[in-house]
Amino acid sequence: MFTRVFSFWFVLFALCFVGVWLGSLLQDIVAYSSTPPNFDSMIWILELDAEMVLFSWLSSLGLFLCSILLLQIASDQPRSSKRAIAYWTALGLIFFYLSADETVSLHERLHGPASNHFDSVGYFHFTWVVIGAPIVAILGLCFVPFLRSLPSKFAGLMILSGALYVGGAIGMEMIGGNLTYSTGNENFVYRLVVHIEEGLEAAGILTFAATLLLYRSDADLAKHEVAKTARQSA
Repeated sequence: MFTRVFSFWFVLFALCFVGVWLGSLLQDIVAYSSTPPNFDSMIWILELDAEMVLFSWLSSLGLFLCSILLLQIASDQPRSSKRAIAYWTALGLIFFYLSADETVSLHERLHGPASNHFDSVGYFHFTWVVIGAPIVAILGLCFVPFLRSLPSKFAGLMILSGALYVGGAIGMEMIGGNLTYSTGNENFVYRLVVHIEEGLEAAGILTFAATLLLYRSDADLAKHEVAKTARQSA
């Protein structure tokens, strides 16, 4: 029942994500189709490169729902599986942090301290990535044993979702930083990079959520088969 409810809302949620992303891209195309660009008709709530906007709220909600699913999976683990419980719980807490970060941009607070030690130029114009990238790499290595313990299809989907999300959050952020440093951010190329960045992050969130729903669905099916076998044996 839990998985069915989440699956229904997941489809609606994904459609909202795609709709807002396309709406934002369309209004940017319209705005930059004239010279000079005309921003009078733009709807602020559809903006992607800003805080407290619709797409940011959707991203935060998606990460929060992933956190709930992860913690639910952790609670479903046998008490004897302490390592599995620890990994699922840690992931749940990480996604809870990412949800909060998406809303208030906690990671950007690293820009000040980082800029005191690193030059804010080129691909490292947004200097938080200098600190953020190693942290992500270390966390990824810490979860290698966890991924190896999962069935290959779930491990592969988790790796794919992580690559999509990090590719947007850090990879495209670096490209956007280089564009901002060299040509500024008031041009259509930069706006397109922002849409690719946010699109990759959204694709990562949706892929990960779908993976968790599939994992829970398989787990529920396995429990049902065990219960059915037990009844037949009684």
